[in-house]
Amino acid sequence: MSFLYLFILVLVSGMVTVIVKFYNKRNEGAGNASGLYNILFPVGAAITYFIAYSSELAFEPRVLIYSLLYGFFYTLFTIGMSGSIRVGISSITALVKQTALVGVSIWGFFFFSVPVTVNAVIGVSLIFVSLCLCLIEKGKKTVKKDFRLPFYLSLIAMGNIGCPITHKYLLIHFEGKHGYMMLFFAVLFASAFSMLSSLKGSKKGWGKITVSSGFLPILAGVCSAMAGIMQTILINKGVSTSVIYPTFAVGGLMVTLIFSIFAFNERLRTAQWYGIAVGAVALVLLNI
Repeated sequence: MSFLYLFILVLVSGMVTVIVKFYNKRNEGAGNASGLYNILFPVGAAITYFIAYSSELAFEPRVLIYSLLYGFFYTLFTIGMSGSIRVGISSITALVKQTALVGVSIWGFFFFSVPVTVNAVIGVSLIFVSLCLCLIEKGKKTVKKDFRLPFYLSLIAMGNIGCPITHKYLLIHFEGKHGYMMLFFAVLFASAFSMLSSLKGSKKGWGKITVSSGFLPILAGVCSAMAGIMQTILINKGVSTSVIYPTFAVGGLMVTLIFSIFAFNERLRTAQWYGIAVGAVALVLLNI
């Protein structure tokens, strides 16, 4: 049964990025389709958390402060994901999504007394090399640079670092309690934040997009929440984190890469292939 949960974890982790790509391709040229995605994605996560944890929710007003902060970082992540997929390559987005978690490890070295290991040092160094290989382009000096992709990828990184750190501080403050409540309200806040950020943008065609493909961001939100739930189940079943996290990180990246090549016909430069391979090795080292 643990193998099944691990398989689901890998699949839903990779599908978050894949579904964003399907949504963007389906609504290409439809205006501010990303704004609608950013609102509906957290709704899918909220529905999932409510179904999974409604019987365990215990309201504590002070937790809402953590929910607001987590919701802010979740919004950054959501905006970054939808934007980077729109202007970049899904496999590179997936790589940054997975490797950004190294920021949590670095934070732990300084603030959570996490021991610095040889594997951690090598892993962090390899992630830097991986990102350089994937993002630095040569031979295009005459072309005006497009800074949208690095901007969106930085939002993914900030969101993916800020969310687990906020969750960690909540668990420390409340002695391991109220994590479910924080997650549920956090994604609701994230949907509200995305709605506010879209007030000035065009909403032309949102009704049509909602009917034709509004299920996609909701499904992506479900997959995102399911990934966290599967991790919790596996840990509670006693499966070693040295098995869960490398499988989750590298497996999710491979799922996205397969769809990137065979479903979306995306082409990677040789350096980017090397970068993804180096990133996969780094993810394993960081989680052993």
